[in-house]
Formats: sequence, C-alpha cells, structure tokens
Amino acid sequence: MSGDQRDVHVKVNGSAEEIVWELPATGSYHTMRCAYLDIELNSGSNTIWFGNTEYAPDIDCIGIKKVTAITYNSYEAENGSLSGAAYVSDESSFSNGKKVSYVGYTGEVLFSGINVSRSGTYVLRIYYGTVDNRDLYVSANGGTPLVVNCFDSGGYGVLEYKEVIVSLQAGDNTLRLYHPSGYAPDLDRIEIMTTPVT
Repeated sequence: MSGDQRDVHVKVNGSAEEIVWELPATGSYHTMRCAYLDIELNSGSNTIWFGNTEYAPDIDCIGIKKVTAITYNSYEAENGSLSGAAYVSDESSFSNGKKVSYVGYTGEVLFSGINVSRSGTYVLRIYYGTVDNRDLYVSANGGTPLVVNCFDSGGYGVLEYKEVIVSLQAGDNTLRLYHPSGYAPDLDRIEIMTTPVT
C-alpha cells in the first residue's frame, strides 16, 4: 500500500542477489492491492527478505502459490458486444492499445463464444483500470451475478487484474460485465483458465 510508486528489494534464502521490485501506487496507504512476483524456492523451509534503503510500500501479507503449467484463453473487451454508453477508446498501456470505457448504468460488455471443454468452476481474470475502488457485476450465462470489487489501480490507464471463480458449462458460454447502479472500471480484457479448478 502506497500513495506513490515505490520499490521494494527482495532476497530469497540469504542470496546476495536482490530483486528490485517496482510497485505502482495503490491510491493511498489504506488501499490494498495485490502484486505478483515469480521466485524460485527450495523444498522445505525458505526465507524471503523484503527491504529498501529508502521507504518501501506498506506490506500487509504475502502468499505463496506453486506455479504449474497454467494457460488462459484471452478475450478483448473491445471485441465484445457493447451496449448503452459503453464505447471503445484508445489506451496505449492496454492490450491492442484499446479499452472499453463507461461500463456501468446502461453501459455493458457481453462476451460470447467462451468455450470450455467441460463443465466446472474456472478462474476468470478481469483486466481493468480505475482511479478508485469500483464494483463490477459478472453474470455467467444469465445467472446470478458475482459482485467483484476492483481496487484502485492508480489510474484509468494503469492496468491491474482481479481473479474470481465462475461456473461454466461445457461448450459455449457468455459473460456479462456491468454495474446496474454505478460506474465500473474501464475494461481491457478477460482471461479464462483453460482447465477447471473443480
């Protein structure tokens, strides 16, 4: 958590090599944001050191996730079916240099043709940008929506992503992204993990 961009230095298992990890502003010292760093750990116990000769961001907690061969299918928001006030605008820091703005109230994005091999629960990544914390509603195949809290990414042109779990059926699916009574973040794309969690 930080009001401005700050670096944190990371050392694994006492190594002399320091990883300089540049972390963007989260919007304030009270706004949490997740960041991801790939490191190599030994089997058994390990130590991870965080520090800096200058001020680093405030840190709440860390999590360790074993990385296996994970693949995703990507769907660009500008290629979805837009309705209401939602429109495509240029954004050089987003994939393909495009994003969808004014999602919320009447503005919606409908992704169709999301094909999975079997029914189950899947990891959905939503890539977005926003200047404050905003909710986004996600409905799979017309079902009850999930309310996804998208944290302040540091700007409409600063990319962040949020992971949630959605239930999909074998074959083609639709995902509707919207907010019935407020503005949602600007949207870059979504990604669906190719294998189900359950």
